[in-house]
Amino acid sequence: MELAASHGISTPEVYRVWPDVDSIDLSGLPDTFVLKADGGAGSVAVFPLQRSSDGRYDVVGGKGTYSEQEMRDRIRALGRRARAPYFAEEMLLDADGGPIPNDVKCYMFYGQVGHILVRHVARHGDASTIRLKFVDEHGADYGEVAVGRKHDPSIPVPASLPRMVDVAEHLSRAVGLPFCRVDLYDTSRGIVLGEITRAPSGGNERFVRAHDELLGERWVDGSARLAADLSAGRPAGPIFGNVSEVHLYPATDGGRSPALFGHTVVDCAEWCR
Repeated sequence: MELAASHGISTPEVYRVWPDVDSIDLSGLPDTFVLKADGGAGSVAVFPLQRSSDGRYDVVGGKGTYSEQEMRDRIRALGRRARAPYFAEEMLLDADGGPIPNDVKCYMFYGQVGHILVRHVARHGDASTIRLKFVDEHGADYGEVAVGRKHDPSIPVPASLPRMVDVAEHLSRAVGLPFCRVDLYDTSRGIVLGEITRAPSGGNERFVRAHDELLGERWVDGSARLAADLSAGRPAGPIFGNVSEVHLYPATDGGRSPALFGHTVVDCAEWCR
């Protein structure tokens, strides 16, 4: 989020951050928000919540209602699947006003799209309601290329896809890795970053041979472009822009806290666009 904001890319508003589970305090937050762990995968540590009249919290678009203490206990029970820090952020609404916006996951190879996963979830936390399809940067359907994942060609491609591709290309160059996945949402207030990840599904996703080879070729090409930029003077590692500066992490965990990491800040016109 800090990286994206520095480049002028919209991120969810972060209401509050806590360094550990026991510090989580939901009082004073808006009636709807998302409670998250910074470290986790597969949405297991993501809770879209709405405060009910009795002071409990309902899972929006899903099942369950919890007291504040029960939420802390549930997060604690996740162990390493929900790693600190923990934070409450703005709940994003779909562009059409629905409660769960489609997730547009752009698999990026240093400025080039490999493919884009358009993911629709009808009910939060229920994997059986997930529908998906893989498309190219123009929205053309790749078909059934993902091994073991059900393809649904009826999922609409956002009208804002060209702008999403621009954002993903920009951020993938700024990250400074041969590969990353840039997750975006088409929301009621425009395109908003979800997250950037280096290892989708822990690196265990599988594709049919021809498509796997396509992604491999783009990884090699991305590595070559990055190496060329580094040789031409690009600073190594992530490049932060100078549009906005936000600090979200509590300065704890000794030297491991991202709050203590240095940032390379440059005008990204040469290296990120």
